[in-house]
Amino acid sequence: MTILGFEMEVKPREGSPYPQLIKTDKKKTYVVPYFADYVPKRTVPFPAGYLIPDAPEEVVRKLVQHGLLVERLTRPAALEVETFKMKEIKGADRLYQGHRTNQVRGEYVPAKLNFAVGTIFI
Repeated sequence: MTILGFEMEVKPREGSPYPQLIKTDKKKTYVVPYFADYVPKRTVPFPAGYLIPDAPEEVVRKLVQHGLLVERLTRPAALEVETFKMKEIKGADRLYQGHRTNQVRGEYVPAKLNFAVGTIFI
């Protein structure tokens, strides 16, 4: 792949192993490898959608803000669904970008559940 850019001037930084890169006005063409053929090690099917009972309006607004199609059930429905049964949750030992991440382990379990009018479907 060809990328048009500028030459960089490399200056050592005192007390740092990383140099300072300064853009010059001299144009340069860079040729870099293009990696577009990715092959997954494992795949899972996409769900038809997600059902969220009793979703607060601020959640619905945020989903719409992110461009998701949000619909509401207009009548009660008993549906065969797949739920996630959590077996373990473990917090990370260190912060990552100022937050503590969690690792969740569990399994997907089929179930027949009743959903009320107003349940949102994404």
